Amino acid sequence: MTSEKLNMNDQAWRRRALTWMIALFCVRLLWLICNPLELVADEAYYWDWGRRPAWCYFSKPPMIGWINSVTQWLGLTSEWGVRLPALLCGTLTLWMLWQLARRMADERCGWIAAVLGGLAPGALVSSTLMTIDCLLLAAWSTCLYACLLYTSPSPRDRG
Repeated sequence: MTSEKLNMNDQAWRRRALTWMIALFCVRLLWLICNPLELVADEAYYWDWGRRPAWCYFSKPPMIGWINSVTQWLGLTSEWGVRLPALLCGTLTLWMLWQLARRMADERCGWIAAVLGGLAPGALVSSTLMTIDCLLLAAWSTCLYACLLYTSPSPRDRG
């Protein structure tokens, strides 16, 4: 749906949601850069997997190792660099929650979903620690949105 077709109220809610997600991304990025904490044991373990990408690992699927391999290839070997994909996955999860809610209801509901999703205690942890949780949340929320797009038209298309 184009912005010309949205009424002024919907545009305002969309602007609020986008502003919220951008601001939250910036605050979390600043936290990652200024965070004095070293990698936790799981993060270091997964980072080591990135040195030798494989099709599978002893206890986890391969995506965590592959993503850590890409970050190492890009030269992001500091703590914040290792955790940057978690922030990107957390932002993708939030984006997908927003898309789901606004497609199922309206722009206001999308904004509420974005705010609540961003403030959830688990969202802070999964957006700042590079573990499998951030990847799983991003993948599941993206799959949910894809299923919604495939199975049902938008509420706006029905009326």
